[in-house]
Amino acid sequence: MKSRRKFVQNASKIGIGSTLLSGIPLELMASKRKKISANDKINFGVIGCKGMGWSDMRSILKNSETDCIALCDVDDKVLEERSGNVKDITGKKPKIYNDYRKLLENKDIDAVVIGTP
Repeated sequence: MKSRRKFVQNASKIGIGSTLLSGIPLELMASKRKKISANDKINFGVIGCKGMGWSDMRSILKNSETDCIALCDVDDKVLEERSGNVKDITGKKPKIYNDYRKLLENKDIDAVVIGTP
């Protein structure tokens, strides 16, 4: 980078590109996922399914080697909406919890995404 102007131009390109990638429709994400054996998948749960939790979950679900098997949120409407979204992407409906301690007791979960404020 030789000038401030060039730096600003490159930063703008990166910002626009990341914005476009975050708007990928769920159907397109589902069609891009490859078939992977169950033993090769990382099962994860999400605590806090709105905002940042949803953004993190979408990013992780772009990888075929991951599967969201549990969701936890205090708002039942958010849980139902995100549960349907996960089913659209993966083809499987995750378990839903209102208490994160119950989610953490699930022995099938390999990792947890915490998207709470």
